[in-house]
This record gives sequence, C-alpha cells and structure tokens, in this order.
Amino acid sequence: MVKDIKELDEIAKLLAFIVANQENYSYVDRIANANSKDIILACLREALRDYHSIIRRGDYKAGDLKVNKIGVERALNKIFQIHDRKELKEVISFISAKALTFSAKYLEGGE
Repeated sequence: MVKDIKELDEIAKLLAFIVANQENYSYVDRIANANSKDIILACLREALRDYHSIIRRGDYKAGDLKVNKIGVERALNKIFQIHDRKELKEVISFISAKALTFSAKYLEGGE
C-alpha cells in the first residue's frame, strides 16, 4: 500500500506540465484507462521522453509546475512495487485526477 501519496504528486506534475505545454491530454487519459502495470509504465516512459524534449527545446511555459525528478523516481518505484490490481487502479486514478487539477491551476493562472 502506498503510504505517502504526496510523492505521487510529482508524476501528476509531470503530466500536468505536458498538458500545459502541448495541450496533450493523451498521457493522462492513457494512464487512467490502463489496466496493467506494464502499460502504465510504458506510458510514463513516453511522457518522460516528451518532458525531456520540451525541456531541451527551452520554449516551455508552466515554470511554476516544478517537477522534482527525485520525487518522480520514487513514485515510479512505488508504482512498480504495487502488486494488487485494485490498488494500482486507485493510485493511477489519483495521479490522473491530480494531473488535471495541477494543469487547471496553471491554466487559470494560480492556486
């Protein structure tokens, strides 16, 4: 069971960063609808690749959506260690909802 859900926020922030910069909700949707850990991790890997591309280009907005890379790594480890399908679905639904919350806050211009 994931005890510290705060660390899951870092993956949500990563997804929100992509939403804010590319107006691309596909990662949030794909992760929310995924039914297995391998699909979830593959989607997160693709999201991380897009995040790197956005950062490398240097033309990004959403600077206040600071993504803690160590927190992302910890959250990935937590997801990898979840073996119960119901818990995995709950965690992923939580991350997806938080990503939409973070991106909405940014797009509206504040808290």
